[in-house]
Amino acid sequence: MRRFLPQTLPVWVLLIVIAGLLISQVATLYIVSRDRAAANDVVDLYRLNDRAYSLVQLMHAATPEERKATASGLFNATYALTVSDTPAVTSSIAGDDELAELEDILVGRLSKFGVTDARVRRDPATQESDSPGGEVMNRDVGQVERDLLVLAANFAQSDKLTASLRFADGQWLNFTEPITPVGPILSFDSLPLYSLIAGLVVIMSIWSLRRLTAPYRMMETAVNRIGNDLKSPPIAESGSREVRAAAKAINAMQA
Repeated sequence: MRRFLPQTLPVWVLLIVIAGLLISQVATLYIVSRDRAAANDVVDLYRLNDRAYSLVQLMHAATPEERKATASGLFNATYALTVSDTPAVTSSIAGDDELAELEDILVGRLSKFGVTDARVRRDPATQESDSPGGEVMNRDVGQVERDLLVLAANFAQSDKLTASLRFADGQWLNFTEPITPVGPILSFDSLPLYSLIAGLVVIMSIWSLRRLTAPYRMMETAVNRIGNDLKSPPIAESGSREVRAAAKAINAMQA
């Protein structure tokens, strides 16, 4: 086992630098990922709140049959919308504190439209059979359309927020809002940039280590030379302060 370990100080320092670089990169990516997830959560709650306001504002003055007709016209697979006599969210207890606070905000904001109750829950992702993701591979499309199709496929297969809002007449407005899918931190486009930065750091580390260990290499060479010929020419006392100090000490020893 010992023969596989580095035998020189520069190699040990270089390995420590590389390990520190990897740890710092992983920690940075982890922090960025958490921040992105937290930011997405806030945006998703905002989108649900905004959509709830728009739908209630549109339907609150309509009759029950008119609401059902409007909901049927606005329904689609990703943003499901129904009006019924029973809520899609059957539990009146929120799944977490964020959803509980959002329910209070919805009731307070929509009470002027006759909304008396609001319920929100998180639903797991479902695989949509009509997901547009397959079209991306089968169609000759531009980059913008390709990105839009991929994003639509990700939204169709992401987790969802389901909301149920009760009007004053007892009818429930039920709709879903897809949760924003979190994209990968590393991609094929960004990986070369990360590799380039890591390579530059390693190169700079090697250069710095060679500069730092130059006095030791010089001392080793000088001592071997003096051992073979005590009258060899003295070492030039030039370079950095550490190199000059080492050269001066060796010349004093030789003298």
